[in-house]
Amino acid sequence: MFQITCSPIHDTIPLAMRLVFHVGWSNTVERVVRFLDRWTRVPPVPIHWHHPSGPHFGNTLALLILDGRPARVRLEHAVRVEASDEREAGTDLRLTEDLSLTDSPRVTATT
Repeated sequence: MFQITCSPIHDTIPLAMRLVFHVGWSNTVERVVRFLDRWTRVPPVPIHWHHPSGPHFGNTLALLILDGRPARVRLEHAVRVEASDEREAGTDLRLTEDLSLTDSPRVTATT
């Protein structure tokens, strides 16, 4: 099962929130929280997930590519293209990530 979230609208995110997002996605922070969970009385979640990419900020578009059984997700972001002639200048899409959904390792429930 995959959860893919992409907002194509560029909402400026303050630097403090960007730092929170990066810290929240940190493997180190995840391990610290799991260690601290030992003192809570909440049972562990029976699933595990990983973040193969991100977080990405800015004008990002996601494209889900289904070709028979193989599946991919391409993340692209808008970039400004400079040119010597103003008629040639504008924006273009650049590849951020190209992730295979069918070749990735299987994540299983833990007991």
